[in-house]
Amino acid sequence: MKRYGCSFNLANRRHDRLEPISQVSRTPTLRVAIIGYGTIGRLVSKALQNNSAFTVTRVIDRNPEAAEAGARDMNI
Repeated sequence: MKRYGCSFNLANRRHDRLEPISQVSRTPTLRVAIIGYGTIGRLVSKALQNNSAFTVTRVIDRNPEAAEAGARDMNI
């Protein structure tokens, strides 16, 4: 009976080809929209503001005043 499994030598060779994060020249920015600017929408917007990988482009809410407040908070 033949056994199939992972070869650690093969895994190590693949790992050697990966670039360390410090050598990545450019990190793409993901553009996102906040849909609903209630309690959770505010928490999500704060988390996204602290992460440079994301750019908030829109804030959408059924209440126009909440959407405007979100846009102000996010500097949109």
